[in-house]
Amino acid sequence: MVLHIMQAPPSGQLQYCSPIRTTLEDTGHPFSAPVVKTVHGKVLGKYISLERFKQPVAVSLGVPFANLLLCSTTACRALELHEKCDLLPSYSYPFLPTVIDGMVLPKTPEDILAEKNFNTVPYMVGINKQGFGWSMQMMIGFPLSEDKLDQKRIASLLWQSFPILNISESLIPAAIEKCLSGTEDSIKKKDLLLDLMGDVMFGVPSMTVSRGHRDAGAPTYMYEFQYRPSFVSDMRPKTMIGDHGDDLFSVWGAPFLKEGASEEETNLSKMVMKFWGNFARNGNSNGEGLPHCPQYKQKEGYLQIRVPTQSSHRLKDKKVAFWTELRAKKTAERTTQREHFEL
Repeated sequence: MVLHIMQAPPSGQLQYCSPIRTTLEDTGHPFSAPVVKTVHGKVLGKYISLERFKQPVAVSLGVPFANLLLCSTTACRALELHEKCDLLPSYSYPFLPTVIDGMVLPKTPEDILAEKNFNTVPYMVGINKQGFGWSMQMMIGFPLSEDKLDQKRIASLLWQSFPILNISESLIPAAIEKCLSGTEDSIKKKDLLLDLMGDVMFGVPSMTVSRGHRDAGAPTYMYEFQYRPSFVSDMRPKTMIGDHGDDLFSVWGAPFLKEGASEEETNLSKMVMKFWGNFARNGNSNGEGLPHCPQYKQKEGYLQIRVPTQSSHRLKDKKVAFWTELRAKKTAERTTQREHFEL
């Protein structure tokens, strides 16, 4: 049985850039990559090495607050080529870099899911309602200001966040038009931007993985946590409900360890622990006295964990459809461009 809580995207990733192949490298430095200036502005990224050059080099593209390790002229030219042409295949798996070694992991997780070539054990996926809320902003130092949140600023933020969102520069206008149009209010735009990032990082990947396991015949269950714990920082906005990691307070029984926790929160925690315990023992989260958690089948039933807890269906289905179609178009364009490039 697998219990998969979406505190990070569901599959580790290794980036390829042929004929320049990029692989993760142990540089001996802490994994805290900086903002790197490129021809298109500042970009977040990760440590990589560039092969097939006279001198393999280590460059650091990534999260703020660190120094650039090394970037030779050759390496920087290679990165610029990749950015300008956007012709070469790229696989980006933020936070959980994975080596496709041909043995432990013979193919990319997406290919394995599509081929249904994996052990179909019971599977539970859980996400939080506002996955890219306050805590994620603080964790990665995301520079978000309501005062200057116009379209240009939003586009810049999305491009800087490419390594964690994998939204290429050419897709950004369509993403903004679909997800952030319809309001000029800066506060609402900020909320919509955070929703977009949460969907891309956690929501849409969770739906994709759940559908893959379901289609392969694995008993699949899903929940969305929609509750504000009493343990969170006072600095966090009061409207932030179901932030990144909020479900873990209930999973670990935090209300039982804190004096003065409300009966409502204590009962919620007790219910969540029973859900997890039942799934660990039986491969089914349901049990006596608990709200029914539907199996994730064609109607895509899932559980909304809140007060009161209730079942629903088709979580984020329209958003999954949008992002799936958008990325498919990009993949098709890259394939055509690459074929032309090779000719």
